[in-house]
Amino acid sequence: MLKNKIDKIIELKETMIRGKEREIEDLTLEIKRIVLNINVTEETIHKSHNGLAVAPMKGSDFSVLRDHLSYLEKRKDRL
Repeated sequence: MLKNKIDKIIELKETMIRGKEREIEDLTLEIKRIVLNINVTEETIHKSHNGLAVAPMKGSDFSVLRDHLSYLEKRKDRL
């Protein structure tokens, strides 16, 4: 009788451990996805900055680009 209770407790603990391991794996994947999104956003920002220095542009184009860069910076901060 005692052995059965101990076996059930061990089984329950192992189930809980497997559940926590799955949670850790899910969170690790989520962190990797967030880091990837941050890297993509930073790359987009750098490409946009490089575009500023390449050619002269109209004031309206500059305003649109500036607003887009502002959006990307805010997105990066949220990520």
